[in-house]
Amino acid sequence: MERELREETGWEVKAGDLLDTWIYEPLPGRRVLIVTYDCTVLTPDKTPVVISLTGRTLPDAASPAGN
Repeated sequence: MERELREETGWEVKAGDLLDTWIYEPLPGRRVLIVTYDCTVLTPDKTPVVISLTGRTLPDAASPAGN
């Protein structure tokens, strides 16, 4: 979890407790397992790198809508 977040966002984090898990089916026959953990950001002054589904860097990492 910690390594994946570092690779994907550039943030150093400390993973905590498992919060929840659930499965949903966004398309027929396609199931997605969601696993959520409580994490503490150890580098809050570092702006995360966030890539949208189109592969473009989002304008405001704190808000996927860019608001």
